[in-house]
Amino acid sequence: MSINAVYQPISIDYEKSCQPKQILLGCNMDTSSKGGVSKVFFVKSNAQITKVVPMTGQVKISGYVNIKVVYLNTEKRCESFDYITDFVEDIECDGLTEDMQVRVNAKVVDSEYQIGGDQIKIQVVVELRPIFVESKTQQYVVSAEGALVKDSESCNQSFVDFVDREIEIAEEYDSGMNVEKILFFDVTAGVEDVSCTGDIVSVKGRANVEIIYLAEGKVIEKSMDLPFEEEWREKTSDLVVKAQASIKNSKLVLQGTQDSAVMRVEALCKLGGVVMSENCLETVEDMFCPEAEVDCQYSVCDYNRQTQPLHCHINASGSEAIDDSAADVKQVLAAHAVNCTVADVSGREEMTISGMAEVAVIYLDENDEVDCKRVEVPFVEKCQYGLGDDKLMDCTPYVKDVTVKVKRDREFEINLDIDVTMDIAQRTIVKGISEVVEGEARQVDRVAISIYTPKQGESLWDVAKQLAVSDKEILAQNPDIGDVMTGAERLVVYRELKV
Repeated sequence: MSINAVYQPISIDYEKSCQPKQILLGCNMDTSSKGGVSKVFFVKSNAQITKVVPMTGQVKISGYVNIKVVYLNTEKRCESFDYITDFVEDIECDGLTEDMQVRVNAKVVDSEYQIGGDQIKIQVVVELRPIFVESKTQQYVVSAEGALVKDSESCNQSFVDFVDREIEIAEEYDSGMNVEKILFFDVTAGVEDVSCTGDIVSVKGRANVEIIYLAEGKVIEKSMDLPFEEEWREKTSDLVVKAQASIKNSKLVLQGTQDSAVMRVEALCKLGGVVMSENCLETVEDMFCPEAEVDCQYSVCDYNRQTQPLHCHINASGSEAIDDSAADVKQVLAAHAVNCTVADVSGREEMTISGMAEVAVIYLDENDEVDCKRVEVPFVEKCQYGLGDDKLMDCTPYVKDVTVKVKRDREFEINLDIDVTMDIAQRTIVKGISEVVEGEARQVDRVAISIYTPKQGESLWDVAKQLAVSDKEILAQNPDIGDVMTGAERLVVYRELKV
């Protein structure tokens, strides 16, 4: 008898991260033209990627870091500096070829500053992590006529496209005052939800605008929360989409009259990520032939399958008093989340997220002088889902809102609204027979009845191979047995004798 095995090549696409690389960038800001510097209130920086060129074994990355500084000069007036520094970096990346699609995650992981005379020296550490799509192709047996087979069902993913969308955001704010100077302007963005309904992919998020300005001798803060939604169509409805939002560029334009300035915010929000198509497939995990010996070669593909990103909402709070030598707080002028980082994500059954946020509170003291207090707010939050055997690929916190209250005229009570997006990869194993070789004819049991006592732990499939009959036939004649034997069963199988 001949076994007719049908082979099918199965391709599996998955994201692979290169070893991240940290680079150090710095700048010296000369404040002598603005009255020198007595105290730095805060430093805010972000990194953007402008060009990615894949090559064999490495990737060339171009980008820039935007550094914003708000400080107090020697005349006790608020001042600010904006500085942009470019970078070009080569990163080694095993398995990468020049024809592959690559995206790069860039984020500022640390920053330090020093004051020397009229100089503010700033150093920023940027982490660059290239990510590309790698493919594995293996030939598997999907059916075999003339043999009894055990199927295995699993999922594979196919690369569809990288997310590369840009959204224009615009908003106006009528200050009703004479705006003398913009001290700080920043726009951040975050993705809150990604959904796939039918053939529609929808990404929802929001941009947060922070403006600190000087008007009629007062320091004033204005925050704007601008939601956005982007939709586009794809070829299939079985999609897994992960997307991150960043601000590619932004500008603030002053309009209106001198006594009633209108601030027009214009920003270009960039969505970046990956789209994968999910497919269920069946391979032949095991087989046997009652009439012939069969030699099978097996193949296993173990990979990290991208799942839909998880979101965890965190309410964090903390408090800290001003220094003993400082004057009491009269009024909070502005509060800005300078940094927010996740230090650890752990837990198989219940996930725990811990991290730290740093908030700069600019205030007016009882002497009507402007000062600033930086407050660190740690947070620990438990989520209803756990990591299990899955792998955390990336974790991005996004501060949506900051509120500050003053207690006893000397203590700041801070509440933060944080959204954490986690990219999770699920360990997936595709296994099956990759080659079948038919051997010699099997010596068939000619008796009409077989009585078999299985060993503890044997599966129904193991028994079927021992008796050279199908597992369905055994189960039909012994309906009380389970899929795994206890060792106490006594199986009876009737056969049809062939002459």
